[in-house]
Amino acid sequence: MISRLGYLSFVKSYKSVKMIIYRDIFSDGEMFSDALPKLKLSECGGYYTFETTMKTEKVGDIDPSAIGANASQEEAAEETETSSKSGFEFVLTHNLKETLLSDGSQFKAYLKGYFKRVQEKIKDSLKDDEAVSNFKACSQAVFKLFTKKKFDDVSVYFAEEDIENDGTCCLVDWHDDGKSGTVYIFKYGLKAEKF
Repeated sequence: MISRLGYLSFVKSYKSVKMIIYRDIFSDGEMFSDALPKLKLSECGGYYTFETTMKTEKVGDIDPSAIGANASQEEAAEETETSSKSGFEFVLTHNLKETLLSDGSQFKAYLKGYFKRVQEKIKDSLKDDEAVSNFKACSQAVFKLFTKKKFDDVSVYFAEEDIENDGTCCLVDWHDDGKSGTVYIFKYGLKAEKF
């Protein structure tokens, strides 16, 4: 039996646990959470990076024992339809959609338009010239990094709610193993929501 003091300390520690969901400032769609194991803010402070790996998850597969079912010996267990889907962990968790940009010029056009919209948002909401210059410096670094890459090595993901694909995106730089990558996402294109 738990003492009253032990119970109160448990409740207090439970209430202090929070999760942060990062959302696109334009579409309000979920992009990722702080539950990622190696979430890092870049040295310039303008973008987040984290490592991700591919995974396959079963869809529609329910273990009957997980919901208290107990199949009798006389009844054959019912077969459930199952399928699977594969993708990066954060993509499957937050229901992001991959967008195929046909070539480098289309990608450059997206980034330039996006950078302009984020700068306007920073000026309007933060009214912070230092944040604007920080964003410009970091965005130029990422722009150079990704425009020099072959497009076969890059994947672009948007929030499911982003119908026009013009909001914040997750840029995935594939590793040589073909099963993992490094994700880049702009800090100023996100808003944090605590749960």
